[in-house]
Amino acid sequence: MLNYNIDIAHLFQTLTPHVLVTDLQEIQNAVADIQARIQRFQAQKRNLDGSE
Repeated sequence: MLNYNIDIAHLFQTLTPHVLVTDLQEIQNAVADIQARIQRFQAQKRNLDGSE
């Protein structure tokens, strides 16, 4: 997710018939958490790169 542009909505749509609704919600929560962590990492990296 950091190096590749993934169509997450399409991925969830593909998974929908194969997983329970509650499991899909947990997967979506995990992906949202990972995306937030990546954004924080990128922001911190930009801040460090700018301070040199």
